[in-house]
Amino acid sequence: MTPAGTGRAPHAVIVGAGLGGLATAIHLARAGYRVTVLEQRDAPGGKVRQLAADGFRFDMGPTIFTMPFVLDELFAAAGRDRRDFVELLPLEPFYRAHFPDGFVFELSSSLTDVLAQVRAMSPDDEPRYVEYLARAGRIWHEVERHFLDRLFHSWRDLADPALLAAGLRMDALTSLSKRVGGRIRDPRLRQLLTYQAIYVGASPDEVPATYALISYLELAYGVWFPKGGMYAIATAVERLCREVGVEVRYGAGVERILVEGGRARGVVGTDGAELRADVVVSNADLHHTYARLLGDTPRPHMSDATLDALEPSSSAFIVYAGVAKTFPGLPHHTIVFSDDFARDLREIFADRRPLTDPSFYVCAPSVTDPELAPPGSTALYLLAPAPYLEGGVDWDALAPSYADRLLERAERAALPGLRDAITSLNWYTPADFARDYHCHRGSIFGLSARADQTAFRRPAPRVRDVSGLYLVGGSTQPGGGVPMVVLGGKLVARLVERDRTDGRWRA
Repeated sequence: MTPAGTGRAPHAVIVGAGLGGLATAIHLARAGYRVTVLEQRDAPGGKVRQLAADGFRFDMGPTIFTMPFVLDELFAAAGRDRRDFVELLPLEPFYRAHFPDGFVFELSSSLTDVLAQVRAMSPDDEPRYVEYLARAGRIWHEVERHFLDRLFHSWRDLADPALLAAGLRMDALTSLSKRVGGRIRDPRLRQLLTYQAIYVGASPDEVPATYALISYLELAYGVWFPKGGMYAIATAVERLCREVGVEVRYGAGVERILVEGGRARGVVGTDGAELRADVVVSNADLHHTYARLLGDTPRPHMSDATLDALEPSSSAFIVYAGVAKTFPGLPHHTIVFSDDFARDLREIFADRRPLTDPSFYVCAPSVTDPELAPPGSTALYLLAPAPYLEGGVDWDALAPSYADRLLERAERAALPGLRDAITSLNWYTPADFARDYHCHRGSIFGLSARADQTAFRRPAPRVRDVSGLYLVGGSTQPGGGVPMVVLGGKLVARLVERDRTDGRWRA
């Protein structure tokens, strides 16, 4: 359909075929817009990308998927059933954690089993852990009821007393580490409950205790893996785009956004060609959009000084190893803690240097989907959190020795015989994230989710300095991570249509 009050369908151009951009495209197409998505690479998904090497397939970016209802809602909004596009496989256990003292903890859907392990770890902490989960559940329901389905562009949007009261109930006035530390005595259990802060690229000392909800979400909604890898979500959403009439162009980089009279009027490609549009949505990195794509456009509300004051999220060093053996009993997700987790956090978020002896994460996708590796082999993804780029670290020079250190640690902790059985080896560094995705300082979640950059304090999607220009993705509301950027696509599309109806811009 054509939006009411117009003689033609407005044309929306979306810069970037990441999941946020594709989700926005689907919702705008369903609202009657003609939508063109421009992607510099040759495939959809942005960081949700796949490496095929020597018969193995590796997800190169995100590997953990929760909140499956968000994806289901995206397909339902287009009148489709997600199950016809991509199969989600439940993981059991969710992950296994190895501690330096030899204690092993498995988080699973069985609360009975989880509590038995908490008792074995620290009997006094069992009731405190139960209370913590209950509190996390209450926080989630406040978020779901008051904040998950809306955007905030000014303090006036928070004027509702009910919202202010809900904000207080969300435990946003203290940090995650303080909340956990004030309730849980065993340091290992504290690590388990604060490690998730790294999922949003920040220290548990900086993120609000609201993020306790991650622990609840895992138990309430499970942890899942798409058959074919996380990249299968990207290809499924891209297929949905095409079915609802979205045009997706690959190898179509954007050099700048056309701004005329303070109004976005399209884009100029890296080939010099103009593509006119009524509205532009950038799924590119926030810093790249403002500092590069807007060129010399005046932006008093997001000056260079304002951009510089925004804290990037952490980054990651990732190893992709194809291994000519299997590891009986290996779960899909494994966390290996170092002997000094506090040192890890200090090195990442204060010293901003590569970890000395890192805690790290292992994903073994072929355990769940054997088609991702040759028979009798295992595809392994090893990730060590890393600081964003600063201080002149030469990651290209450091990478070979750092990869070997990570593999040695993994072999010693959980994967005997690993290094001798490797037949395929690649890695990805913070410098690669900066080069390939224009990620500011190599950050992988956009902006850090520290307290002053989360929820309504995160940059809003509507660009105040340019009418008809919007942002979607991890650096803007509602936040980073696969479910949140997909949800953001819905919210941004809704905002675009509301602004058109209200006369903020006209086709």
